[in-house]
Amino acid sequence: QVPYSPAHPEDMHYFNHILWNTDGSRFMFFHRWRPGVKRHRSFLTRAFTADADGKNVRIFSEKPGLSHFIWRDPEHILFYREDRGAYVLIKDDGRQNEEVVLEGRNGHCTYLPGSTEWIITDTYPLGEENMQYLYLYNVVSGRLIVLNRFFQPRSFSHKEWRVDLHPRVSRDGTKVIIDSLHKNETRQMYMLDISGVIESDRGVIYRLEKKG
Repeated sequence: QVPYSPAHPEDMHYFNHILWNTDGSRFMFFHRWRPGVKRHRSFLTRAFTADADGKNVRIFSEKPGLSHFIWRDPEHILFYREDRGAYVLIKDDGRQNEEVVLEGRNGHCTYLPGSTEWIITDTYPLGEENMQYLYLYNVVSGRLIVLNRFFQPRSFSHKEWRVDLHPRVSRDGTKVIIDSLHKNETRQMYMLDISGVIESDRGVIYRLEKKG
């Protein structure tokens, strides 16, 4: 058992966001709790990893602002830190050392299959136009390529109704599936072919508005 502060009998505890690493040897999960004594509306969060049999449990990160994440390989996880406004890479060794990979907006990140170079992610609706951005980032070259923008009607902006893009990539890394309601305000799934972008590494480079 790992102590946490502050602890109180009325705290409400949750374990969720379980995700296996790329070779199935370890998994990560969130320990979230809502301090009952302070009647917090939001959760406090820390992340753990463990072996496939549940042994060798260790704290992966207990720093503030943990959000969306993805395993890059069996030993590293890419996290978005809301308090830093950046995606950071952390090694699963219990030291909690971070390497900033990309500064920008929070989104649902993933690596292209078999790649540690290409990250695809999205944003929540931004600006007066309320557009969600879908973009690729090349860690080696530093190129940020916007694949498209998708309008989300403000009538769906409430978190219970909001439709995030949630990009997911085909196994061969050439296609991306997203959720969107930009057309006729109906929730649909769309497929984008990104094979040409990956092969040429060309595209218009944008700089998304940095958080804060």
